[in-house]
Amino acid sequence: MVLHVENGRVTRVSGDKDHPANFGSLCTKGSTVHQTIHTADRLAHAGRRTPGGVFERVPLDVALDAVADGFRRIIEAHGPDAVALYVSGQLSTEAQYVANKLTKGFLRTNNIDSNSRLCMASAASGYKLSLGADGPPGHYEDFEHADGFLVIGSNMADCHPILHQRMRRRVAAGAKLIVVDPRRTATAAGATLYLPLRPGTDLALLNGWLHLLVRMGRVDRDFIAHYTEGWESMGEVIDAYPPARVAEITGLPVDDLITGAKILADCPRWMSLWTMGLNQSARGTWNVNAICNLHLATGQIGRAGSGPFSLTGQPNAMGGREVGYMSGGLPGQRSVHLAQDRAEIETLWKLPAGTLRPRPGPPAVELFHAMERGEIKALWIIGSNPVVTMPNRSGVRRGLERAELVVVQDAYHPTETSRYAHILLPGTVWAEADGTMVNSSRMVTFHPRAVPPPVDAKPDWWLVCEVARRMGFGSAFPYQNASEIFDEMRVSVNERSGYDVRGLSHARLIREGAKTWPLSSQGGATEVKRRYVTPDGMLRFPTGNGRARFWARPYLPNAEMPDDDYPFVLLTGRVAHQWHTRTKTGKVPSLNKLNPAPFLEINAEDAALLGVVEGDALRIVSRRGELRLSARPTTNIQPGCCWAPMHWNDLFGPGVAVNEVTSENACPESHQPELKYCPVQVEAWRPAATNAPADAAAMHGA
Repeated sequence: MVLHVENGRVTRVSGDKDHPANFGSLCTKGSTVHQTIHTADRLAHAGRRTPGGVFERVPLDVALDAVADGFRRIIEAHGPDAVALYVSGQLSTEAQYVANKLTKGFLRTNNIDSNSRLCMASAASGYKLSLGADGPPGHYEDFEHADGFLVIGSNMADCHPILHQRMRRRVAAGAKLIVVDPRRTATAAGATLYLPLRPGTDLALLNGWLHLLVRMGRVDRDFIAHYTEGWESMGEVIDAYPPARVAEITGLPVDDLITGAKILADCPRWMSLWTMGLNQSARGTWNVNAICNLHLATGQIGRAGSGPFSLTGQPNAMGGREVGYMSGGLPGQRSVHLAQDRAEIETLWKLPAGTLRPRPGPPAVELFHAMERGEIKALWIIGSNPVVTMPNRSGVRRGLERAELVVVQDAYHPTETSRYAHILLPGTVWAEADGTMVNSSRMVTFHPRAVPPPVDAKPDWWLVCEVARRMGFGSAFPYQNASEIFDEMRVSVNERSGYDVRGLSHARLIREGAKTWPLSSQGGATEVKRRYVTPDGMLRFPTGNGRARFWARPYLPNAEMPDDDYPFVLLTGRVAHQWHTRTKTGKVPSLNKLNPAPFLEINAEDAALLGVVEGDALRIVSRRGELRLSARPTTNIQPGCCWAPMHWNDLFGPGVAVNEVTSENACPESHQPELKYCPVQVEAWRPAATNAPADAAAMHGA
């Protein structure tokens, strides 16, 4: 986007017509984002919580010393695993890199994780298992070449509206569109085939399609033989999902299942697109493996207009994954598990051999459990609001209350999380500091400082480096600007995964605009739009033998199923004009008019049985907590299901945070919580006809 600046303030924004991600298009959130920069709740000064529980302003130097001294004291008393960092996909890549370097290289603990764990860990682990490396193999340009799209577990119209526009233009030109979602969303409007499957049964559907493609003789045997392994292990799973059984599991008609398989079979080039609906599941990794199975079986990968394409939910979650900012990662798409990877980063960071530890730290959910148990005694949270976003939030609050030191580094205060801080550090927003971000198609964009930050606010990378220096690690954190950090990041090229940004620099990105990696040459090189394609047009995946792998992933019922006590399934998601926990969008009047308050979509027949109408208040109860939302009866959701947006939380009224009720069922591959599926009770709570407020906005103080 282009920022229009007057007197040190961003007064408006417009789309950058030359940027290859959006070509000038902006959604409502993008076109109003300047209104989130200069707000009354910007954290402009460092703060310290007094014994009385109020925050007092302190000089930034005092706050930074307190963080360094507190971490040093706790490490000396309890060891390095008593401290941890929790970071964000909203930080610049440079900030993500130095946070990971400080934690794993110099604090000498792998106790760092990010909010990407909640949304993208399944995609990352699924890609690694199936293809050998994290990240989509294709590029946004594939939208203009595809003959078909499978959108599953994603409401692109509301959550990725610019990509949705690109897809719709292709559909208007004749491409086929399959949309799989228990809820009839705006994305499903005009679909060639809409499949309202039962929640949590996606894996059965994907296996069923593979069964049908084999039965129809529409798998690519030559591709399988040349480029994959593990096909021989797929027979039992393929045989186990005939149409009749899949229909019984998913609730979909057999004819629709067959129609979907025929669409995939007949499209010369098709893409799959998914996000949290598949990822935020205890078996999210298996879902991603099953999608990759379909592409590998049909040879739909490595060519224009084809491939499995996970849609990332934050502006720089891809950049963070590339520099290893989750507990098992290292820069250059490396892993702490691998001795060679550890040795290469020890060389880069000038560390003695054996410094980096081979066992990952706890993933995000377990990290907060470890705090609750008293094992982690200090936590530094940067750019995230986990008191809202983590499942089963009561345990998160208990962990923060028990900790000896909680540092919250943010651009805004108060948030639900900053209220638990002992020390507040004031960070900048994207328009106030130089840095880079990476989108889902590996496109690196430089964002320059356009306006000065408020008072004491500093770039996130600078604050991390200052603490590192005060802890005695200054020689390893000598950076004077973000460009110097990027120059060090470039050295982390990884030939095994294909990660290579040697051809990039801040200067080149400023001069030439966004670029896609891998890009090894400083100038004149052609960007590689599709990964794993060799110069002679063959495919070689970053695995030991160069072959992608099939994984037999059987469907298993959810750990918690509806029963007499909790007969409804609660689904969650986003609305078009709000974002995450509304620390930004909640301040924009026009967006609050478009999406003013939380609600619960409930099937109209279920609403009638409960005796509720539009606007009536409902009480939603799970085994972990409860919320109170206003009713929105609709025919767009199946009987027995209901749906609520995830954006509203404690600052906007009690009992409206959907993660109060979600579960923590996890599987070893992804360590993913179950955020999208939760059995609940639904009952009329305070009928509007008696003593409830007249509308939902009033009920929730919005």
